[in-house]
Amino acid sequence: MLLQSADNVRDFAELDQRTGKLEYFSRQGVEVEKLQAEMAGRYAFVGETLVALYRESALLKLRLGEEAYDIDEEVESKLKKTLRYRLVRQIPNHLLQFSISRLLLAHNTFELIRKGSVILAFKYCPPLRATPIFDPTPFVNEEDSDFMLFVHNVLSSPWRRKTIWDKDPKG
Repeated sequence: MLLQSADNVRDFAELDQRTGKLEYFSRQGVEVEKLQAEMAGRYAFVGETLVALYRESALLKLRLGEEAYDIDEEVESKLKKTLRYRLVRQIPNHLLQFSISRLLLAHNTFELIRKGSVILAFKYCPPLRATPIFDPTPFVNEEDSDFMLFVHNVLSSPWRRKTIWDKDPKG
């Protein structure tokens, strides 16, 4: 099964569905477009964890590390964003002066829920968002840099859930 990297359009992986192992490779130019037509999903490394969302037959699947989860009508997702500030004391060169600043600690928790029970809770640090002075890609959304947000958005939209990587959209 062919997956495309969420981080680099030229990177792909072949997923062995029995073992869950990926064989990575890169392509350029027209080869990328041909492979994109065949792909069944996307993958990314979130922290050090391999995450893949793909369609196997008519069923979406989410793979987190070694575990694979079937995404059927009974499964929903939640994404909880947590921001915490911790006071950090900074002591400059002069020993009589000190300043206190805040350190932002952020993490997100992605949950898969089946019939009201959490079957997966995955805590991760969201990617840092850099806002350049001139943004050459104004069409890029937050989900383009946060793969778990992308997964959550797909699972939260009935239309996207049904149509993403569907080779037979009518059936």
